[in-house]
Amino acid sequence: MTFEVSILGTGSAIPTKDRFLSGQVLNFEEHLFLIDCGEGTQMQLRRYKKSINRISAI
Repeated sequence: MTFEVSILGTGSAIPTKDRFLSGQVLNFEEHLFLIDCGEGTQMQLRRYKKSINRISAI
């Protein structure tokens, strides 16, 4: 069983150049769930090589 959480950002309401707005990707059985996504999440998904097209739910 696959279960993995990738942290995309931890900057909450005050992002910095190194900390983006909050966002997480949950990988459960190869289904991706985007949780608490903020501005710039698409850039972070690309950075961590997570396919936008594979996201099952937001």
